[in-house]
Amino acid sequence: MDCTKELPSVTMGLVDDLEYRSSPPSIAQRVLISLAGTRPGSAMLAKTMARTDRLTLRITGGRHTLSAWLAGQPVIWLTVKGRRSGKSRRVPLTGIPLDGDLAVIGSYFGSDEHPAWALNLEANPEVEVTFEDRTVEATARRASSHEASDIWAAATIIYAGYARYRRRVDREIKVFVLEPRRLPSTE
Repeated sequence: MDCTKELPSVTMGLVDDLEYRSSPPSIAQRVLISLAGTRPGSAMLAKTMARTDRLTLRITGGRHTLSAWLAGQPVIWLTVKGRRSGKSRRVPLTGIPLDGDLAVIGSYFGSDEHPAWALNLEANPEVEVTFEDRTVEATARRASSHEASDIWAAATIIYAGYARYRRRVDREIKVFVLEPRRLPSTE
């Protein structure tokens, strides 16, 4: 069963451009997700997941990530410029479908701090989004409160740990919508 069918979506956005898809997790994956939502589990993931996903991508020729395989999570790679350095940074994130586009949540595994990528995104909203072997140029913007509500609801379908992360922090968790950059019309 395709999980994106349960989520609100419209065609012709980033989801279509990337041929993005996700499936609900298996029983074993749900157990791992439950463990990942705990404080010790999320602390461990915050320190190790990006590195293991990069290694798995290299080994599989860019086709798979460990996160997607172990937890059934669809992983996108967001390339954003550093707000101070101007250098490109590539970070693995769970993409959340929203009206044909994708959203990302700066939960940072339930940490009290905002992830650096979210702060960079606010300073430099022009990004590249990669899913498996497809890359699309996109623009990020903060989600409206109505969109954020829909995104949180969809996010917990994909990864139940988001609800725990949200309850655990005192800060406002930044939520962004990624939309494809289109060339201006020549008409």
